[in-house]
Amino acid sequence: MGELDLNGSRGYFKDLAGPAFDDFWCAYQADRPLDRRNFSLVYRRLIAACMLLNHFSDKIAAEFWPGVKKGEDRLKKLEPLIEAVSPAALLKLNACRHFSNDLKHVANKLHSFGSRPRNPGYDDPGEHDVFCFFMKYQDKADPVDLCIAAGDAFNFWRGYYSHEFRL
Repeated sequence: MGELDLNGSRGYFKDLAGPAFDDFWCAYQADRPLDRRNFSLVYRRLIAACMLLNHFSDKIAAEFWPGVKKGEDRLKKLEPLIEAVSPAALLKLNACRHFSNDLKHVANKLHSFGSRPRNPGYDDPGEHDVFCFFMKYQDKADPVDLCIAAGDAFNFWRGYYSHEFRL
């Protein structure tokens, strides 16, 4: 038996967000037919990964600014720090946040799905295409591939804990 450190960001990442992302990534990259059963599996795992990655940003912000009570105010302070390290990562983290909010509340964005061929520089090898779950912002021309966004968001936070950069 042991304890889970869900109050601290490191424990939350290690015990919740990281394993949820690993579960998603394994299902997403599995070389399986693009059928309804696999669609449902990948989508459920994507939902769990994005919601936990989104909440992870809240955990980091709460550690940086414990005196700021409103989570939204803390995130506004965190965003410029993330943007200074990687503007692209901020966009991906925001995509996870907006997707999570659309899941929890009335959806404000258009959501769709499709598939794409595997990219040898990004995806695991396989014969089958991979699913894409898209979210379309009203003010942007191109939709966001949430699977790619989740991967980039996870890699950003993994880099933070690997001391590749500081916030």
